Amino acid sequence: MRMHSSAAPRGPSAKPATRAAATEKSTRKRNRPGDNERRVGTARKTSFNHAPWFAIMLIAPTCGTGCQRSVGDATTVAVGPAFAPAATPETPPPEVRFTDITESAGIHFQHTSGAFGKRLLPETLGSGVAFFDYDNDGDQDLLLVNACHWPGFELKDQPAPTLALYRNRSDASFDDVTAATGLAVTKYGMGVTVGDYDNDSWPDFFITGLGGNRLFHNESGEQGGRRFVDRTEQAGVAGPGRWPTAIGDAFLAIDTPINFSK
Repeated sequence: MRMHSSAAPRGPSAKPATRAAATEKSTRKRNRPGDNERRVGTARKTSFNHAPWFAIMLIAPTCGTGCQRSVGDATTVAVGPAFAPAATPETPPPEVRFTDITESAGIHFQHTSGAFGKRLLPETLGSGVAFFDYDNDGDQDLLLVNACHWPGFELKDQPAPTLALYRNRSDASFDDVTAATGLAVTKYGMGVTVGDYDNDSWPDFFITGLGGNRLFHNESGEQGGRRFVDRTEQAGVAGPGRWPTAIGDAFLAIDTPINFSK
């Protein structure tokens, strides 16, 4: 017995119609209201098939492992509560206060850069400071390094700037002992370091600067005090630099480097 069917033949000629029908059916299925939003368990999932890429980039990093899945040809990203940063307890400021006691401590040092409008590089550098117990009385004294004016541009109505040494009086005040200790020295200083270079138990110091270095040896002074003697040449540590002898416009016309001694 032969059975007859009214179904379309299953030959190659039927494929285009079948594909078109499947595409139309799939389109209707995707476009049904509510299909873009689904609930899986208690997590809400929203399709980002038509969302801008930047939205996916912003939201995706907030998801945990496995929160991104592929459903058909649409990529869905689980959206949940944002991860709030852990609260950081406020740290109270330390109970420390600093009070400017420069004037009351008797320190009247003023640094000189030598600037006179030409904006020379060394004017932006230096100088230095050192706390050290130069007389071994148990209190830290204060050494301040200074610079100076350029050759030919000194201030005629003011004394030349010098180093400054202040002795600690053990009562939050200092005495200016610069002249008494032999340190009324003018140079374009850049920095200072302290050390007992000859192991005699008294601290000495070394100053670097433009135009040459200086080594000062701590020695016994008058009436049992201490003083500093320049031992630079004896120790051979002056460096290659020398302070220029040209002054004024001739100084400004110098076209060779003035060494920052090593």
